[in-house]
Amino acid sequence: MRGWKVINKRERMTTTDVLAIIGAVTGIIGTIAGLFALCWDYYKWKYAERVQLKVTAIPNFVNAEDRRKEMIWVSVTNIGKIPTTIKLLTLHGFNSKRGMKKRNGENLAIITQPFYGQLPAKLNPGDDWDGGFDQHSEGIEEYLKYKYFVVQVEDTMSNKPFRAEVDKSLVKKLSS
Repeated sequence: MRGWKVINKRERMTTTDVLAIIGAVTGIIGTIAGLFALCWDYYKWKYAERVQLKVTAIPNFVNAEDRRKEMIWVSVTNIGKIPTTIKLLTLHGFNSKRGMKKRNGENLAIITQPFYGQLPAKLNPGDDWDGGFDQHSEGIEEYLKYKYFVVQVEDTMSNKPFRAEVDKSLVKKLSS
């Protein structure tokens, strides 16, 4: 065989052979570590370093100053690492989990100015925004007919909205 050195059992490996094997192993380990670092950077870019909002919607919230007005209280917390601005608060009705994959529900209402909260609102990482709307206002009873009553928050930095489902069993019916 030309160009190949056949090592007999009696021959010993030279220093050059040992260094070549160490170099090959080091190169393989370095390549694997580099690929891992590249995958980690992609993960951080795609998932970790983005806007993450935690949205909570609580029905039957009563303000201490005005106990006659029951509200659906919406709380938004920026749990991500990037600041954003909340620009829109909307209500949606969905009849199926599959329908919830869509951006908008079968019924849509926009809350332009909620009680106790101004929109647009800038949220830095760790900041909270609170606001509410009258749960007995015109049209809210329509959302109670859907299987899922959802409050949706849209911000300036995300492609998809953040949602919270309202527990319909806790919403008190308006006594006529």
